[in-house]
Amino acid sequence: MSSVDPSDRAIPAEKAGVPASDRVMRLRTFLILIALIQALDIPAKLGVLVMNDPEVPGPGWGGWAVTAELALSPLATLAVLYFTIRGYLTFAVVALAITALLGWVSMLPSVVNHWAGIPEPDLTGLYTVWQAFVLPVVACVAILLAWQRERIVIAAMLAALPTILGVLGFVGFAIGVTMYGF
Repeated sequence: MSSVDPSDRAIPAEKAGVPASDRVMRLRTFLILIALIQALDIPAKLGVLVMNDPEVPGPGWGGWAVTAELALSPLATLAVLYFTIRGYLTFAVVALAITALLGWVSMLPSVVNHWAGIPEPDLTGLYTVWQAFVLPVVACVAILLAWQRERIVIAAMLAALPTILGVLGFVGFAIGVTMYGF
C-alpha cells in the first residue's frame, strides 16, 4: 500500500461549474509547462557545475550556495515533472517552490556582500527586492498552501511566479535587443 495520501491526487470540490477532473488536468498541464521551462536551464547549470574553473561559482560560502543551487535545482525540477506526471500535485507544487528557494539561496551571498547597492531606483532594483525579500515569503506561502491541500491552484501559481517573471524578463530583453540591438 502506498504511503501517499490518495486525496493528494485530486483537487477538492467542484467550483464554478468546472468539473474537478478538468481542473486537475489544467493544473497538471500548467505544472508540466513550468517544469519544462525550468528544464531548459538544466544543461547550462550542469555545465557550470562540472566545469573545472576555480572562479566559477566562486570561493567561500557564496560559492557553496551557488553550487548547491546548481546541483539541487535540476533535481527539484525533475521532481516537479515526476510528481506531476504521477498525479501527486501537492508534492509537485512543493518541489516547484523549492526550486524558487534554491534560486534565492544562491542569490543571498550577493545581497549580503553588496547590501549598499540594493535597491537601485529602477526596474532592476525592484526585481532585486522581489528576489531578495519577497520571493522566500511567496515560496513558503506556496508550500504552506500546497501542504494544506485546499488552495493548490493558488499555491501552484505562487510557486510558479519566479519562473513566469524570469520568462517575462527574457521576453522583454529579447524585444529590447530586437528593437535597439546590443
